[in-house]
Amino acid sequence: MQPSVARMPDVPVSANPGHVPSQDKEPLRPQTVSVPDKIPPTPEERLEDLRKRAGYGTRLDALQAINRGIKNRHERIAESTYHQHESGIRRITIEAADKYAQHFGVQPAYILYGDTTKYRVRVRGVVGADGIVLKPDATTETVIAPPRETGGGIAALRVSDRKLFPMYQEGDTLYYNEETLKAAISPKSVAGRKCVVRTTSAICIAYIASIEDNGRASLLLPSGKERKNVALQGAAPILWTRHPD
Repeated sequence: MQPSVARMPDVPVSANPGHVPSQDKEPLRPQTVSVPDKIPPTPEERLEDLRKRAGYGTRLDALQAINRGIKNRHERIAESTYHQHESGIRRITIEAADKYAQHFGVQPAYILYGDTTKYRVRVRGVVGADGIVLKPDATTETVIAPPRETGGGIAALRVSDRKLFPMYQEGDTLYYNEETLKAAISPKSVAGRKCVVRTTSAICIAYIASIEDNGRASLLLPSGKERKNVALQGAAPILWTRHPD
């Protein structure tokens, strides 16, 4: 039998809307929540449904439990933010979806899209030393697509070398458009940006410091090395970076 649920008011209950609730008391901690046969149509309704299925009568109860699982205080979710997420006032980010999903025992894609397979993209390779993409197209791994980039052609690369810091950290997922990488280069769209670049010998990650109309470019690699007068065959800006959990 499902526990009775009291609906929250349409305003945050805290006097301080940016307040992160205290974690002093031990809140109700749910088991993995089962996904219903009829999936709610919107992210906010799916989040509300998960909360109720987990047995939380109020949003504050759920938020306190969620925040207990987040070690870094600065990464905890404010009461006003959770209220806006469940009310549909603010779009649920992929970072917040990760935190909610971890607590309720579902995939982030379920909260964001109501589907765990449709909005996934292929990992095309791993980024190793000097930003070189190793074994491109050799992996069958997929990752969740970023919410704002759900169009065709989106692909991902996984950073596997810690020496690429501070440009990237080990475990980062980099999203780009592989159709752009195959198309003719538009110098104005890639100059001054971090990109996936294609040369005659390799695919790699680099910051394009400058590029001429003939495709000759000056590159800054993640290791800090500079490469000048490099003939590029393709370049696609890094659209989004997802950091490891």
